[in-house]
Amino acid sequence: MKLPQSAMRRTATAMFAITFLAIPVALLTTTPIWVAAAGAAFLSLCLLLLSFTKLPRVGGARNLAKGFLYAALILCIIHFSGILNGFYHRYGWLILDMERSVQPAEVSPGDRLTYRLETLHPGPRAALQRRYDVDGESWRGVLMYGHLPSHDGMGFVLDSTPVASLEPSDQDVVYTVIYAELPVYDINPGYWEWSSTYTEGWEIVGVITSNGEQDRNLEPGQRLSLQYSVIVPEGHPERNLRGSRAALSYRDPSWATYYVQDLRFRFDETVRVVGQ
Repeated sequence: MKLPQSAMRRTATAMFAITFLAIPVALLTTTPIWVAAAGAAFLSLCLLLLSFTKLPRVGGARNLAKGFLYAALILCIIHFSGILNGFYHRYGWLILDMERSVQPAEVSPGDRLTYRLETLHPGPRAALQRRYDVDGESWRGVLMYGHLPSHDGMGFVLDSTPVASLEPSDQDVVYTVIYAELPVYDINPGYWEWSSTYTEGWEIVGVITSNGEQDRNLEPGQRLSLQYSVIVPEGHPERNLRGSRAALSYRDPSWATYYVQDLRFRFDETVRVVGQ
C-alpha cells in the first residue's frame, strides 16, 4: 500500500519533533544515545524534505528522480553520521579503560600475590582532577585504586611498598601512593579518609596525580600504573578468592558539566588458594 504524501509528511514531522526534543535528554546520559537521537532527527528531517519534493509524473523520469533523491539521502546520512561520530569523540563523554592483571593463578597461605593496574589515556581531552581528603588535607588529582583481597574482614597485608608510575615522565609529573579503609556506608572515594601511610588491615591502595602541593590532570597520551603485592594469610581456607576490584575516579570535562566518573572494574583472572 502506497503511503499518501500528506501522511508521509505528517509522520516525518512527528518523527523529527520527537527525536529533536529527545536530544537534550539523551545528552544527560553517559553513552552515545544522543548520537542515535540526533541521527534519527536528521533522518526524519530528510524524509520530511523528501515528502515536499515534487517528482515528474512520467514513469521513467519519475523513477530516475526517485533514484537520485534516495541516493542523495543515503549520502547525506553517511556524511552526517561521520560528523556525529567525530563530534562525539571530540566532545562526548570521556570514558577511560583499565588493564588489570593478577599473578599467580594458584597460591598457598604465605605466598605472594601481585596485582597490576594500568590506564592509558587515549585523548583527546584531559581527565580532570577531583578533590579527595588525604592526611586531613584537600588534595586534587586523578585517582586509580584497587581493593585488596580480604579474609575475616581484614585486607591481606601488603608485602612491600606499592610501585606507581606516570609516563611519559617530565619534571612536572607528580603522583603519590595512598591508602584507605573501606567504609561500609559510602562507595564514593571522594568522601573516604585517605592516608599516605599504610595501616595493616586496610583494604584500599591507590595512586593519585598529586603530592599535596602540586595537583595534575591525566593528560592525553599519559599512562598511569600501580603494582602492589599482598601475602596470603596463614589459615586461609582452600577456595577461590573473591573477585578483586579496581576503579578510576576523575572529573569528565564533557559539555562543561565536569561530571564525576567513578569507573569500576573486575579482574578477569580467578585466583585459587590451595593447601600447603
